[in-house]
Amino acid sequence: MKPSQDGPFLRIRNVVKEFDGVRAVDDLSLDIGRKELFCLLGGSGSGKSTLLRMLAGFEKPTSGSIEIEGRDMVGIDPADRPVNMMFQSYALFPHMNVADNVAYGLRRMGMGRTERDARVTEMLRLVRMEGFAARKPHQMSGGQRQRVALARALARGPKLLLLDEPLSALDRKLREETQFELMDIFDKTGTTFVVVTHDQEEAMTLATRIGVMDKGQLVQVDTPRRIYEFPRNKLIADFVGNVNLLDATVTGSDGALVRLDCPAMGQEVRAACEGEPPAIGTAVTLAIRPEKITLGSGHPAVVDDYAYRGDVTRYRLRLPGGGMLDVNRPNRLRAGEGDITWETPVLFDFAPEGAVMLRD
Repeated sequence: MKPSQDGPFLRIRNVVKEFDGVRAVDDLSLDIGRKELFCLLGGSGSGKSTLLRMLAGFEKPTSGSIEIEGRDMVGIDPADRPVNMMFQSYALFPHMNVADNVAYGLRRMGMGRTERDARVTEMLRLVRMEGFAARKPHQMSGGQRQRVALARALARGPKLLLLDEPLSALDRKLREETQFELMDIFDKTGTTFVVVTHDQEEAMTLATRIGVMDKGQLVQVDTPRRIYEFPRNKLIADFVGNVNLLDATVTGSDGALVRLDCPAMGQEVRAACEGEPPAIGTAVTLAIRPEKITLGSGHPAVVDDYAYRGDVTRYRLRLPGGGMLDVNRPNRLRAGEGDITWETPVLFDFAPEGAVMLRD
């Protein structure tokens, strides 16, 4: 799912949104390509839903511009934009059956009965709900209501579909299954999707690119792999996945690797460095994901705690310098690794390329 290379389909320039003098969105600029599935990721109060509502036309920017295909959207009513929005609550009409819910927007735009019925059938087939046309929302599961809401949002053929926490009402297993279904629908329709979510796993699975928001600003915009492997700062590293963050000081460099004095480990280590390495003596942060660490050789530590999680066992190691380190060890054998328990001395190691140095 590669984004289109024919220039930005959606262009956001220096957008500010203030509520009672407080900036919910703060001078934000972003380009999104045609047929791209873009995720806005952030915690509560980061500004992501406010930005989505401005794209839909439900909120007006305090300043700045929003363009779709070169047309300025500021001042254009939501109904007149080539945009539709799927709400977190799904907002299905409880007194209407599935077919009528999907057809609602088509009737509003004056589409004839024959064409409308064909479009509803096409949309229900797309979301695999053909046999549910006569059911009411209360007669369906959460996952089925989610599909109907998606069919209704796509029925009018919007060029831009906005999805606000579209899977948050589903249980974990159904949410994971629906993520792949949503990607399949995206591929079939060719519609540009902008998805708002606070779930980093959901964003990593769905997106061609992710924009991480904090305090109304985009902190990093990149591919899921780059966001995870090379976070721009500690906030992103800590928000996207699990990570160990240890204080360190730069002692030198070896090509693309930087040498670091890490007091928590009691010795010098090496890590990947994006761009020019900082000067010797600079205080930085060493970031290592738990799955990048192996047990059996290398640096000494003691098991402080552990938890069996089925696919992996999470160990919390106490380091010589007093710091703590989380390690994920895959449970490849059904019997597990019962020889490692509380207060067990262990050795751990990681490839320098598996760790990254963060500047702030």
